[in-house]
Amino acid sequence: MSISSIPKARIVELICRLKAEKQAEDYFHITSSASLDERLMMMRKTDLLAFVSGLGSDAEAELSALEDSFPFTRPPTFYLSIIDEKPDFDQINIISKGLESSQRDAGMDFDERSPVRFVYMPKKGKVSKILDTHILELILHYERKVEINECDPEADNYGGAVHVYSLETAYMWLPEGNFHHAVLGCCDFTAIKPIYKYLKARL
Repeated sequence: MSISSIPKARIVELICRLKAEKQAEDYFHITSSASLDERLMMMRKTDLLAFVSGLGSDAEAELSALEDSFPFTRPPTFYLSIIDEKPDFDQINIISKGLESSQRDAGMDFDERSPVRFVYMPKKGKVSKILDTHILELILHYERKVEINECDPEADNYGGAVHVYSLETAYMWLPEGNFHHAVLGCCDFTAIKPIYKYLKARL
């Protein structure tokens, strides 16, 4: 199971909304005299997620929708970007649909010394309306280099630096009309340049 950013309270709310209180009492061995909400808040998030996932396809769909509402694993920064040309929503949607079908195969890799080794688009663009403006939302995944110290006592480089990669999510919002700016939501400043390079090459 991947790392989830859903607040624990929202998972508990989902359990109650699914009317799964009795199943939760049995699953977590909670007595009926106890406050279910309070006891569930004491459980580990991973256990709550596993419980909801086991309630069936409808519950999994609700959980997936909730996951989409909390895409960032760390506090993001939002960057204002200048748009050189007015975006063609129809064209971008056609291209992003193809990128979605290819997933990582249509991504872009970067030099091994780069803090980001890969960027790709996991889903096609989605248009929403905010007030009177249509906004095109693009979701991007990038693989961020993380340096850790090797803690396996059997490893030859025990205590030395080891690189692993973390899959992260970024969002780009493009407004339709006479606007000259877009917004990029991202948790890593070092990912901005690779993301823009990918978008320029693919879109």
